Formats: sequence, structure tokens, C-alpha cells
Amino acid sequence: ARWKNVTLLDSSNVWPMPLAKVGKSIGLEKMEMDVESEEYVFRDVEIVIEAMALAERICIQYGADMKSTLGSISISIWQAGVIGGVNWQSTMEDIRNAYYGGRVELFRTHAKGDNLYYTDINSLYPAMMLNKFPDGDDQYFDCETLAEAKALFLSDEELYGVIHCDVDIPETIRVAPLPVKREGSGEVCFPVGPASGWWTVHEVRYALSKGCALKKFRDAYGSRTGSYYYRSFVETFYRLRKEELDKPQPDEGKTLFYKLLMNNLYGQLGMKGSVTRSIHLTSDMVEVDEEGEMHLTRQGIPFGTKLLTDIAIPLPEHVNYLHAAYVTSYGRLKLMSYMDQVGAENLIYCDTDSLFFV
Repeated sequence: ARWKNVTLLDSSNVWPMPLAKVGKSIGLEKMEMDVESEEYVFRDVEIVIEAMALAERICIQYGADMKSTLGSISISIWQAGVIGGVNWQSTMEDIRNAYYGGRVELFRTHAKGDNLYYTDINSLYPAMMLNKFPDGDDQYFDCETLAEAKALFLSDEELYGVIHCDVDIPETIRVAPLPVKREGSGEVCFPVGPASGWWTVHEVRYALSKGCALKKFRDAYGSRTGSYYYRSFVETFYRLRKEELDKPQPDEGKTLFYKLLMNNLYGQLGMKGSVTRSIHLTSDMVEVDEEGEMHLTRQGIPFGTKLLTDIAIPLPEHVNYLHAAYVTSYGRLKLMSYMDQVGAENLIYCDTDSLFFV
């Protein structure tokens, strides 16, 4: 927010958690609420100042500029000279159609007994960013016929990208392999039967290996080569976090911030071209119906003379929907590898990076 020549920045955009948790991580416990206590108020301010100073020191250490959000800080450090990261922009809506979230699914409504287990994948999305990613979205796949497409996707040839195709998922498959967006709601499900959609090459190849059939090849964007765009960043902060945790008295503030940096780099790749802002609510944004009721002509939340609404902004150069789609796709495939080990008949529930099973 801005007021005259003063700019106010929200520290929760850098430390997105309750102040008590921030304070605990940096060794400054938040006190019991007492708004009349100078000591209580001072401690709250002290926590914010020390936490922001820690974030700035880490930025300086890696040759990056301090930013106002955690996501922009992670990008700033990734692009700085010490770690040196660079990718390329990919913002086609067709490619974004292959960008799904984590897999969340209930396989049975209840289970009880002494043989119930839970497992969690350590830092799933940062770990997936250690893999190779497409080098472009414009390299020709040489698929003029369905037979050529089948031969290519069933081969061991290196290939990265997203494809638009029709597949048939047999009902004999106990755990359906491909995410599909329901028409209308956009809700993601994992069906059997005929399905059409956009998926990464790796996810389609996995589906074909499980017995799914490629029925029609429609379109594709990608490359025949891949590179390690994010490996150095993830390996650096994973190592630093582990080294800190192994110390007799670890700096919990650092370990938490290292974890936040790794998790937030991925989110920047798939960001949309809009930001929420407050704008002046003008008369052309309001219309009155025959019954005298007022309606907004623009999406948003009115408050006083302002409207909280989404404003279109140019997408930063680092936004890459193809890479974002691959991060979550790699994550779903990693989760599926553990489902395969557990066995479909033993699954209870999965949620992005975890499994409950018998």
C-alpha cells in the first residue's frame, strides 16, 4: 500500500505464517497478548524486524536484491550470479491446460486396525526440480500419423513437452494414471474409459506403459532435449538446510527460510498474469436494474469508495507453464511409483506428496 511518499510492505508476504511461528523460529518468542504493554508491542515489532533482516542477509549472501514477496525473493536468488539460474518464457494457454495440481484421492471410506501406515515424500516439488526440463516448446515431434505418434511415445527416445491427445483408460486399471478436468467445474478427477486432454509426455508414456491406448494424436509442444534449470538452486538450499539441522543448535529461522525458498521457486513458474489491487470504484463500474438494485459490471469486492479487483499485468520473463506442468507431473508420477509399490488394493488415501495405506 502507498500513502503519500510512504510505501507499506506486508511482512507476511515474506514470512507467510503466524507471527508466533516466525518468532519461535528466530528465537524471539511472542508474548501473551496485552495491547497496553509496551514490552508486548515492542516484541511483535522486534520479531518482524529480525525476520526481515534475516531474509535480507540471505539475499545479500547470494548476490540478490531484497524483494517484497517470498516468491520474488526466490526468483531473485535463483537468477543471481552465485547460483545462476535462467530459463525461458512459455505462456501459451494450450500449454497451461497440461498444468494440474497434486493428486488428492480417497480410495476407501474407512479403514481400521493395527496395520495402517502413512508415508510422506520429503520436499516433493523441490525434489522434482532436480530433474531435466524442456529446452523449448517449438520443436517438431515428427508425428504425421497415429502410428508414428505411438511409435515415438512408446520408444526410449528423449522427449519433453505436452501433448493433446485422446486415450482409452481400461477399467481393469485399479489406479487411473491421468488427471482430467471436468467440463464446467474444472474439477480434476482420475477416470477410466475414454478421455481427452493435455498431458506431459512423461505422464502419457507412463499411462501407455500401464495398458492405456493412444486413440488420437492432436497437437504437441516441447523439445527433444532437456536441461537442469533448477538443480543448482535446490541442491544448494537443501544442503544448507541439512547442514544447519545437523548442528547441535541449529538456526531454525534459516532452516525454515531455506525450505520456503525451495517451495516458492516452483510457484513462480506457473503464475497467472494478474495481481489483486484496490482501485477507485467509479460510476461506470455500477449499473442499476429495474428494481433499483445495484450490480457491479466488474468482478471484485467493493469497500467504501474502492474496489478490490484483479488487474492484468505483464508476465515476468521467468514464467514457464511448460516447466510448471512438469514439476507437478513429475510429482504425480513419483507418487504413483509408491502407489505401485503399495498395491492398489491397499491404498486408503493420497494427497499430493503422501499416502495412507494398509
